[in-house]
Amino acid sequence: GGRFVLDPGGLVIGNGSSAAGGTCTAGWCEVELEDLLKGGGDVDIIDSTGIIFEDFADGALDGRNNGNGGSLFLGIGAGSSQADFDPDLSSGAISFADASNALLLDGSLTAYAGGNISLGNVSASSVALAANSGTVTTGALTVNNTQGMAELLLDASGKITVNGDIAVTGNAGDLDVAADERVSFAGASLRATSYDEGGIELKGGLTMNGTVGAASLNSQNVAGSSVQLYAANDNVVIRGAVNVQGSVAAVTAPLNPLQAWGVQFRATAGFGSVRLLGDTVLQGSIGSISGPELDLAAGVDVDMYSYRAIGIQGLDIDGSIGSISAAS
Repeated sequence: GGRFVLDPGGLVIGNGSSAAGGTCTAGWCEVELEDLLKGGGDVDIIDSTGIIFEDFADGALDGRNNGNGGSLFLGIGAGSSQADFDPDLSSGAISFADASNALLLDGSLTAYAGGNISLGNVSASSVALAANSGTVTTGALTVNNTQGMAELLLDASGKITVNGDIAVTGNAGDLDVAADERVSFAGASLRATSYDEGGIELKGGLTMNGTVGAASLNSQNVAGSSVQLYAANDNVVIRGAVNVQGSVAAVTAPLNPLQAWGVQFRATAGFGSVRLLGDTVLQGSIGSISGPELDLAAGVDVDMYSYRAIGIQGLDIDGSIGSISAAS
């Protein structure tokens, strides 16, 4: 266990090991980083200029250890750890030399860069990638958290491109969040936001399965699975099939209005088009709802907005609510 902080002032993560007979001569090496992660260590890599992962001979940086591996934070900026990280808003980038390589974690992956973020395939319990003045490009993304909320966050000023399938699976269990400062909760969530030009392009399919047990809310919202795609000045495109499943067993809001969805699916293209080019299946359910006032609830909630056009290959919606006990 424990947390390890690396701030080497210009970082290449090299292939192989630096041990005797190893091939790595970089400031930090694949095998040593894997060992820290596999031992349950949370590793913070903070650099002021850029972070690059060399081409790995075995095709992956693998920090998994039967669910016990640690989390990885990558940041371009300054600070002694993720807790006091001060981002550099300039052009520093985080990148893979070979986009076919993979980054495999039991814990979470968080990456922040002023410039571009360009990774290969990623597997983790949660993923958050933010490029303040650049683009985000990845391979396939797998987010799996069977003991909590599975969250996938992609933020960029430019284009967001996923060159592979996205799969998000989460089991949040019971949520007593009435005193929590957060507003939104979901068993499985995908939020992608492109603030400038470039838009969002998911070149593979999207599969999500999120579950929530009993949720107690206070002017908050909850979903089994939530998809929110927002491109301020360009298109939102999903080229593969979409299958989103979500369920919430029971929702209560003792004091204030509640909002709840089995599945929430929202796509907005401010000055572009929304295009779903494969078949889309959305299936969501809520077992029961109770509270003093019902604001908004649905088995499946779909909201799409486009300045130009909305194109959908095929849409299958199946939503249900078991029982409602709420004053109007």
